[in-house]
Amino acid sequence: MIRMKYLITVLFVASASFSYAADTTPSSSGPAWQGEAQKEIKEKNYDGAIKTLLAANEPNSADWNNLLGYAQRKEISTQFKCSRVLLPSSPKNRSKA
Repeated sequence: MIRMKYLITVLFVASASFSYAADTTPSSSGPAWQGEAQKEIKEKNYDGAIKTLLAANEPNSADWNNLLGYAQRKEISTQFKCSRVLLPSSPKNRSKA
């Protein structure tokens, strides 16, 4: 009985070690809008990335949704940081910004 468990374990490990390398070729690069949007995001041009993504209009694509959400979030946080500098601080304000 112990030999049978050992044999099954050895066969399982041997088959599992070869199965991970079945597809090691990189997938094709994504659509053109994806590369353009990623380039804009790397350059911190979030407005340009949003315009590129909205022009592509691929709402069923997970990459499209992720990039659009990221660019919108970063653009809003950039605008918020700029507005915090321009707003005068109030003694009644309890935030620690």
